[in-house]
Amino acid sequence: MERFTTLQRKEGLARGIEYHDRCKEEYMKHQREALKKYRKTPKGRATKNYHTAKRRAAKYQQTPRWANEERIKEIYSFSSKEVNVDHIIPLIHPLVCGLHCEDNLKPIPAKENLKKHNKFYPMSYEHEFLR
Repeated sequence: MERFTTLQRKEGLARGIEYHDRCKEEYMKHQREALKKYRKTPKGRATKNYHTAKRRAAKYQQTPRWANEERIKEIYSFSSKEVNVDHIIPLIHPLVCGLHCEDNLKPIPAKENLKKHNKFYPMSYEHEFLR
């Protein structure tokens, strides 16, 4: 039985990682193209319109009267392709319903916001509720 040196194992692992990354990149490219095509179909447009309207309605309904509109606009002025404005407690979630107000918004890097998506971890806010 042939034994591999540590260097050979590392090289094999690096090739495996490189192959995985290349395959993942190709898959994601294909998925983006498929989604682009789907969004041009009547069903795709209807689905996108539905989700956009649902999100807009949630923001409107969950904006309290006491919310500082000027401060909210100021926070949104930081948004760009690289920086998104995140609702700390999500507006739409099975466990909680966050408000659309200045205290629930924070600018974060877009990649981090996409990773977070619609997640909410009650234990991470435990210290807030125990005051």
